[in-house]
Amino acid sequence: MSDVEIVPPAPTYITRVASGGPKHIPKDTPEVAVKYVILIHSNPNPWGHPTIEHTNEGRALSQSQRDEMDREFEALLEELSASGEFVTAEALGDPASATIHGWGSDGHLATDGPYAEAKEQLAGFFIVECETRDRAEAIATRFAAPGDVIELRPLMSPAGDDR
Repeated sequence: MSDVEIVPPAPTYITRVASGGPKHIPKDTPEVAVKYVILIHSNPNPWGHPTIEHTNEGRALSQSQRDEMDREFEALLEELSASGEFVTAEALGDPASATIHGWGSDGHLATDGPYAEAKEQLAGFFIVECETRDRAEAIATRFAAPGDVIELRPLMSPAGDDR
């Protein structure tokens, strides 16, 4: 027998930033949660939030229906906060107040917004962190409201891939 002790190599670590701050974990540790952005597209007139109060489809609902939808949405936000899945959210201002920055043959170009010529504009977003795509889809479904179009996309991971 030899007096040589075989020692396994030390694990390499990567830093993952998730809710709760950066975490240094072994590189071969599988990701459990993925962040998703829930994009809310709408066409409120006049522009305002919550969008359901400013769209034709939302105004067509009775006050009791809107109140019930508000209660359901508040319950969703409480659920996401309690589960740790809520990361952040923001409502966006009127697209007419946007400035569009681009690049042309003479260099930088700036023009007044909005960028999209479509009827619906990006009204706001939520970022959630979920263990499965199915869970993210289930959450996004609950964001759907009259007059809104909801888009769910995974955020790119630090490795550069989306899931």
